[in-house]
Amino acid sequence: MDTRGEGWCSVRNSVLLRLAAGSFTAVALAACGGGGGGDSSTDASAGLPDGKLTSDGTFTYVLRADPGSLDRAKNGQSVLQEVLSYAYDTLVAQGTDNEIVPQLATEWKATPQRLTLTIREGVTCSDGSAVTPSVIAKGFKAFQGPKAQVPVFGGQSEWTVKADDAARTVAFDFEQPVGFPLAALTDVPIVCGKGLEDRKLLRNGTSGSGPYVLTKAVSNDRYTFERRKGYTWGPDGASTDEPGLPAKVVLRVVGEAATATNLLLAGEVDVMSAGPSDAKRVEAAGLGLLRQLAFNPQLMYNHAKGHSTADPKVRRALTMAADREAAAKVGGGEIGKSMVGALTDPCRADDQAAASAIPAYDVAAAEALLDEAGWVKGADGQRAKDGKRMVIRSLAGSSASPEWRAAAELISKGWRAIGIDVKSRTLTDNGLTSALTAGDWDVFSMVSVGQPTPALLVSSLSGPAFPDGPNLLSMRNAEYERLAAQALKTTPDSAACKVWGQAEAELYKQADVIPVLESDRLIAHAKNVTFAANASGPVPTSIRMAED
Repeated sequence: MDTRGEGWCSVRNSVLLRLAAGSFTAVALAACGGGGGGDSSTDASAGLPDGKLTSDGTFTYVLRADPGSLDRAKNGQSVLQEVLSYAYDTLVAQGTDNEIVPQLATEWKATPQRLTLTIREGVTCSDGSAVTPSVIAKGFKAFQGPKAQVPVFGGQSEWTVKADDAARTVAFDFEQPVGFPLAALTDVPIVCGKGLEDRKLLRNGTSGSGPYVLTKAVSNDRYTFERRKGYTWGPDGASTDEPGLPAKVVLRVVGEAATATNLLLAGEVDVMSAGPSDAKRVEAAGLGLLRQLAFNPQLMYNHAKGHSTADPKVRRALTMAADREAAAKVGGGEIGKSMVGALTDPCRADDQAAASAIPAYDVAAAEALLDEAGWVKGADGQRAKDGKRMVIRSLAGSSASPEWRAAAELISKGWRAIGIDVKSRTLTDNGLTSALTAGDWDVFSMVSVGQPTPALLVSSLSGPAFPDGPNLLSMRNAEYERLAAQALKTTPDSAACKVWGQAEAELYKQADVIPVLESDRLIAHAKNVTFAANASGPVPTSIRMAED
């Protein structure tokens, strides 16, 4: 499945941890939502002249949703990573072309069941205390055990972590093989200092070794950071002494894309994510526009007993009645493409091969399949089975882009055309959380399900159903589970990707989850700002500002 972010909610569920309701911000922008990922280090350079660089600037970035609690161990929303990237470092990071690059770890050795990292010397927390291997290992304890709300390695394997301060190493040992373990660490902020001793402080504050420190947090409004002095261990040796690095960062919560665009055009914000229609306004105004390959919004079906979508014939019929090509044009505009898979990095080639297993658009075949499943049309043209009307409860996120919401409605319109009563609801993030965890849904439309690697989604697509486990879809696909288990044990990564592709194809054959479109993520920015972007948005140490 997706390889990065999709953001969601702090329940013991790794699908919820990465559900993206469908906006176009970094990682999975929109609380409980967003599309992210793609090219992990793209340069949004406007060629700022060195002579005009200012180190006293305030960089203002738009968040499409409030992140909630700032403790990553309690909150899996991907939008949170956009916030935490300013105050925290990670052990490793994603670099150009999605390769793993050093951060706090300078080197590592990885096998499917053991990962050992050598930790950089001279790193200090924002309170001045040293960041040692023991400090790092202690921070990971919050992500460990059966009660962990945000499983670091996807929850499919028990693991231990040990530190050796003398050797400057941190070692992870896995009870069962874990695929792409390094990639999982790119999303885990390293907590240090007072926050490590009392994690309650992390609800509304930060305690990390990153280039900025949170100085003010106003929920649903803005988060203000100030630049640290003496930070010298950023990517490629980046420091906070670089000319043009802003002295202050303000993250403003703006739920509507049109409003955010107005603010950008008025010069009140510097960077925002944009949908296709917003991008046209930005380009017309002569502002900058960065394009990155985004996640694929999908259809997710509820497999729980009592739901019509528990029947694979119904899921296949709904898939065949969904005009994904038309939805791709509506949802992605000129940059939208249909017929894609969902694995993306690091398995894009095998992901594309898996897409051939997606049931083709065929309305007549869909109707025949529903008839075969016992859902037949009555005199009123509505389908029913054993006297019960066929009702599909479809969810979408209000924080999704207008284009994605329109695509979701187009799909629902196709289902209504074949006699299905579709109850569409567009809900806020809190509303989505309540509906999903209560099982009050049949289809979640235009949602990206993301993790840094396909291995991290195994526990979300198999095993005990929610609330007893992280399987929110109540899904069981024996062949997918068999192939996923094989992929976890397969090395090297290139060989593992082929098996992951086969596992993904099994999901499509049963219409468990279905990708709808592939679209670029668009990041609009002011003329006086440059930055490199990864899956969490602008890389903090790469931001440069010039005088207006």
